[in-house]
Amino acid sequence: MLLNPEKACLVLIDMQEKIFPKMNNSKALLNNTKDLLKIASFLKIPTILTEQGSKNLGSTLYDIRDVVSSSLTVDKTTFSAYRTEAFVNILEPYKNQGRNQIIIAGIEEHVCVLQTAFDLKDNGFIPFVAVDACSSREESSITYAEKRFVMNDIEMLTNEMIAFELLKDAKNPVFKDVLKVIK
Repeated sequence: MLLNPEKACLVLIDMQEKIFPKMNNSKALLNNTKDLLKIASFLKIPTILTEQGSKNLGSTLYDIRDVVSSSLTVDKTTFSAYRTEAFVNILEPYKNQGRNQIIIAGIEEHVCVLQTAFDLKDNGFIPFVAVDACSSREESSITYAEKRFVMNDIEMLTNEMIAFELLKDAKNPVFKDVLKVIK
């Protein structure tokens, strides 16, 4: 199944000040996440941010917030964002509008990203994991999370795949803007 800009939302999981520096390949992760947010912004994809216990782990990185044109932020204690009532209350109206394709990015891939993807799938959404914009502290955790995505029929896409699927056509009015981001 291809992504559709009229059916998609972006969920960015827990890209927070205190935990982010510990992520595997954090520099590339930050750049890829910013690129994904720019792509979503150009294509007017609604974006939801989550923060895991922000009192302890801090807020979403300034470099991320600086790129997000508008978003809603949910503070959570559950590992799966979908197990937080405030998140469900934000996401369900999008589903009712036909936005059931959820692009998921963030940290940690083997915990919060994975559990959110599984719960979204179990609740009638179609999760797409943006692997360029996901990470964990340990490489092995990333590897096993991605194996579980495959075993559970959850699609994994790169930023470039996401961009071209959402654009659909080189005649798209924001094609050149998006192309500058991914090239």
